[in-house]
Parts: sequence; C-alpha cells; structure tokens
Amino acid sequence: MKSVDRKDADECFSPVVMIRSTGMADHYCLDPLDPHGESEVFVVFEGRYPNIRLLSVINQNRDDILSDLVEEQRRDLIREIGAFYRPPLTARTATA
Repeated sequence: MKSVDRKDADECFSPVVMIRSTGMADHYCLDPLDPHGESEVFVVFEGRYPNIRLLSVINQNRDDILSDLVEEQRRDLIREIGAFYRPPLTARTATA
C-alpha cells in the first residue's frame, strides 16, 4: 500500500466531491475490501462511464489501496461511479 500525503488525505475525506480542472473527478464508494460494507473509500478517476480509469483509491487509513484490488473489485467501483453519474433512465429515454 502506498501512503498518501496527510494534506491530500484530509481533503479526501472532506464531504465535498469536486471535479478538478485537470479532468479528474473523485467520488466516495463502498470499500471493496470491507466485508461488512460499512466503510467508504475515496476514488480519484478520469474519463466518463464506461471508459473510467481509476487513478487512486484511498481508504480511511489514508492508504492508496488501488494496487491491492483485483480486477472485479475495480470493475465494481467503476460501476458504482457510473451509476451515480449517469442520468436517470427516464431522462435518457425522453431525449432519445
């Protein structure tokens, strides 16, 4: 696990989700390593669903756990992010 700078980690666990001018975005997701699903991770990513590239996954211990995740756990995070950022089905159908 890669440790994250204290200042960056404090920003990670603030309640604000913001889009950065660099094209990166961030989002809170369920921690894929928590078997009880009670904790969250802070995910930094770029791209739009389904072409999302995970850049960093910070847990509550302020460690970057991205390298510890198996492919299925990474896909779960991408699906969770996609579900949040995609417009509702009714909105997509109305514009089609």
